[in-house]
Amino acid sequence: MLRNLVLPTVLGILAGAAQAINFPFEDLDLTEENFEVGQGGYRDVYFGNAKKYNGTTAECRAFPKSDDWPTPEEWAKLGEFLEGALLKPLPPTAVCYEGHDRYNQAKCRDIRSNSGSNRFFIDDPLTVLTAWPQGNTCPLEVKPNTTCTQGGYPEYVVNVTEVWQIQTAVNFARNKNIRLVIKNTGHDFLGRSTGAGALSIWTHFLKQFEFLPEYTIGQYTGPAARVGAGLESWEMYNFMDEYNVTFVTPGRYTVGVYGGWFQGGGHNALASWYGMGADQTLSLQVVTAEGKFVTASPEENIDLFYALRGGGPGTYGIVTSAVVKAHPRVTVRNAPLSFGTNENVTADSVVEVEVEYGG
Repeated sequence: MLRNLVLPTVLGILAGAAQAINFPFEDLDLTEENFEVGQGGYRDVYFGNAKKYNGTTAECRAFPKSDDWPTPEEWAKLGEFLEGALLKPLPPTAVCYEGHDRYNQAKCRDIRSNSGSNRFFIDDPLTVLTAWPQGNTCPLEVKPNTTCTQGGYPEYVVNVTEVWQIQTAVNFARNKNIRLVIKNTGHDFLGRSTGAGALSIWTHFLKQFEFLPEYTIGQYTGPAARVGAGLESWEMYNFMDEYNVTFVTPGRYTVGVYGGWFQGGGHNALASWYGMGADQTLSLQVVTAEGKFVTASPEENIDLFYALRGGGPGTYGIVTSAVVKAHPRVTVRNAPLSFGTNENVTADSVVEVEVEYGG
C-alpha cells in the first residue's frame, strides 16, 4: 500500500535521506513526507499521535475485548497497508484440541514429532524457544481435556521484510495504545519476546549480509560486515569460512546475533580476546519508539548507539541491521564436560553443591 501511494518526489527524498548504505529492505522508509504527499487519510500509522505520559499515572494498555481495542475493520486496514505481512497466528498446538476449529489429527502428529526441535519454535511466528508453563493455555498434551486459548502469546504478528513495515507497526501500536513486543528467534529467557494482547514484530527473515574489507568509523579502521538483524549464529559461521575471518557470536547456534543478544551485552566464548557482543557494533540502523528510521553510531545519535550496546533487548529501538567488526580467523577447540550422579543423590544435595560452588 505504501509503495503505491508514495510519489516519485518522495522517493527522491528517501533516497537521499540516509547517509548510511542500506540493505534493499531498508531503502524505503516511512517519513513525515509520505503522509503529507500521499497518505493523508490513514492517521492510525502517523508519527507523533501518542499521548504524552508523565510517568506518574498508571494506565493499562488496550487489550482484546476492551473498549479501546482496534476493531476487526481497523486490523484489516492495517493488514492491507502492510501488504499481507500482518498475521493472526494461533498456538500451533491448537490442532491437537478436538473442540478447536483448527483440530487436525495429521498436523497434530506432525507437531508431536517435530516440537522437540529448536527449529520448530524459531520458524513459528508466535512461539518462543524458552517457553514456561505460565501463560501457556494451549500446551501440547497426550489427551488434552481443556480448551486452547491464546494465553500469553501475542494477538497479531507482523512478519517484517522491509523497514517501513516495522515503522508502521510501531506507529500503530503506539497510537492505539497496544503492547508491542519484538521477536527474532525467541531465545529470551525472561520471555520479553512474547506477551498477551500484544502486537509482535518478527524480524527473523532480515538475513542479508555484506562483507566490508575496509571500513572506517570513529576510531575503528579495518574489516567489517553489514549484517541483517535476523542472522543466526550458525549462519555467521558460514560467512566466517567464506571470508576467512572471525565474528563474535553467541554460543548457541540458533540464537539471533544482531537482535536481543548484543543488546543484552552479548556473552560469548571469545569475550576475553575480542570483547562482548555489544563491543562489536560499529553502526546500527534502528527504528525508534517514535517510528523513525535512524542511524546510530559514534558519529550520530550517539546516546542511542551506546544505549543499544548492552542497554537491554527491545528497550530503545528495533535494530534492523548493523555494521560489526571482523577479526582475524581464530581456531577454537572445545570439548563437552558433564558430571554424573548415582541413585543416592537427591535434588536437595544438588542445590547444596550449587550454592557452595557459587555457579
